[in-house]
Amino acid sequence: MFNINELLLFGLPIIFNPTLIIPFILVPMVAFVVVYVSMAMGFVEPVSTIVDWMTPPLISGYLATQNSFGGVILQLVVIGLGILIYRPFYLSYVGKSSLDSKNMLRKVEIERSTLKSFLGDVNTSMASYISKHEVSKRVSKMLSSGEFVMFYQPQVHLTDSGHLAFESLVRYRDEQGNMHSPAFIQDFQNLGAMGQLDQMVIDMVLADMCKLPLESGCKIAVNVSAETISNPDIVDYIAERLKYHKVPATSLEIEITEEAILEDHNQISENIRALQKLGITVAIDDFGSGYASFPHLLQFHFDKVKLDRSLLLNVKEERGQNLYQLLAKISEVTGCALVAEGVETNAEKHFVASCGIDICQGYYFSQPLPFDEVSVWIEAHRVIHTRLVS
Repeated sequence: MFNINELLLFGLPIIFNPTLIIPFILVPMVAFVVVYVSMAMGFVEPVSTIVDWMTPPLISGYLATQNSFGGVILQLVVIGLGILIYRPFYLSYVGKSSLDSKNMLRKVEIERSTLKSFLGDVNTSMASYISKHEVSKRVSKMLSSGEFVMFYQPQVHLTDSGHLAFESLVRYRDEQGNMHSPAFIQDFQNLGAMGQLDQMVIDMVLADMCKLPLESGCKIAVNVSAETISNPDIVDYIAERLKYHKVPATSLEIEITEEAILEDHNQISENIRALQKLGITVAIDDFGSGYASFPHLLQFHFDKVKLDRSLLLNVKEERGQNLYQLLAKISEVTGCALVAEGVETNAEKHFVASCGIDICQGYYFSQPLPFDEVSVWIEAHRVIHTRLVS
């Protein structure tokens, strides 16, 4: 009896509208009675054919009543009755009787704007649905074929060559063996599945750490999303996986992106304290790229701050140098260790060192390495350290 019409429901709107809900219920009931009586008395052939719901009005009446124009006329009558029933209620809703012509035009424009807005929302929602469907297909294909692999980029200590640390970076290798950049992470974000991706990465990194010389004080950093660090269960998950892989908590470092601080501050602070209590180092990644500020460093008590590469790009100018030198004093205020990210030239390395920053990460020292090459890098690093000591 009821053919739900979204344009009527939300365009007028009818939902929670005590005036328009009356004709919305009345019209299909009147139409049902009129159609039933017309067919029972033989004025119109009874419906004997199932017609696709997308068939336009009048044509559907013609086809449903065995190609009879009586069905067309009956549909016209029903449409006319619907208009007559809706008209007084709609006019009452827009207040025609109490509005002058100028106000009436304004009211009509508002109604048109409402309908246009609704149609725009429908189009946007449909586009969003199609986009999410494509994203879901891509993610499903990645999970069912190919594999996710971990790369590791060294963090080099300029004054202590015995320092060993790496940042883990997830990559995807397709069935043909082609390596893909981390652009696919955006797909997981769009699906709200960053928590699942982070947990998978944590497990892969811990499995790799079992094969590394952690007794040398080596640390591996894992980036986690805002969704993950805000999850009340993430600390228990990490603790359980550390125990499963038999990896010491002191060898793990959790990096939080700046955007994470926009989430639930209380839960994030609680999680950070719990991770540190386990012995895990907690760092803020990409500091200076737009979200975080100095008060956040005092609020969250990070162990390490990683200065974003974008800050280093401006050090050719005096203002950029002054800003970087100011940020380098963060460790004096907060007690955090500092890491200069994105060091790519010898000049940048010397400038960072002149600012009092000892730990650097960037292509000048090493690009991200597949796991098989990490052990080679560590061995070479040890040889250099041994020569320096001797």
